[in-house]
Amino acid sequence: MTLLSVSKDFLVPTVLLVGCHQSNVSALSTTSADQGTANGVAAPPTPPSMAANTHYYYGEYRITSLMSGEKSKGQVLLLRKMEPAISLLTEIACVIDPSGKVSRSPVSMKIDAEGNTLSVTDTLDPQAKPTLSGTGTLIGNAWNWSLLRFNMTTSSGIKITDSNWLVAKQLIARKEISTPNGAPIMLWEAEIPELTSDEFANKSKSFACPAFE
Repeated sequence: MTLLSVSKDFLVPTVLLVGCHQSNVSALSTTSADQGTANGVAAPPTPPSMAANTHYYYGEYRITSLMSGEKSKGQVLLLRKMEPAISLLTEIACVIDPSGKVSRSPVSMKIDAEGNTLSVTDTLDPQAKPTLSGTGTLIGNAWNWSLLRFNMTTSSGIKITDSNWLVAKQLIARKEISTPNGAPIMLWEAEIPELTSDEFANKSKSFACPAFE
C-alpha cells in the first residue's frame, strides 16, 4: 500500500473509495462463448447484478491535518473490479500525492455470503502479508450498494474510519485517520467522477501510472 505523508511524524496508507456500485452503468457481462451451451441450448445470461464489471474513476482528493489545520491536495485514478461469482471486490489506484509522486495502491475486499459485510486488506496476493486490514458494513442491495462504512488498522497501529457513498456517477469518500491511541490526525476527502474506459486509459498514460493489472 502506498504511504502518504501526513506530517513529519506520521505516515498513513492511502485507502481509496471502495464498495459502491452503480446499477445504471453497463456491466462487462459474459459473452455467449463464456456462457457456453448445453445440448445446443445457450445457457441463460448472468443476471446484471451478478456479472463481473469494472468501473473507472478520476479526481482530486483533499487532505486536512487535524493537528495543524494545514491543507493539501492530490489526485487519484481508480480501477474498481467487482466479481460477485467469487465474492471479491478489488481496487487498484494510481495515487498522485501532493508532491507529485506517482505510486500504485491495491486493495482487496472479500464479501461475506450475505453480501452485507466484508474484510479488507492492502494486498492482492492472498499469500502476502498485508500492512493494513479491517472489516466493513455494506448498506443497500447486494452488489448494488449505496453506502460502505468500515474500520481499518495498519501494521503500525494507525486507525482509519471510512465512509463511502455513490451519488450521481461519482464516489464520495470521507476518512478520519487517527493515532493508535485514537487521537485524530488527518481528514481525507474526495468526490471522484466516473470515467469511460478510454478516458481512464488516456489519464493513465498521461500520468505515467504503474500497471493496473
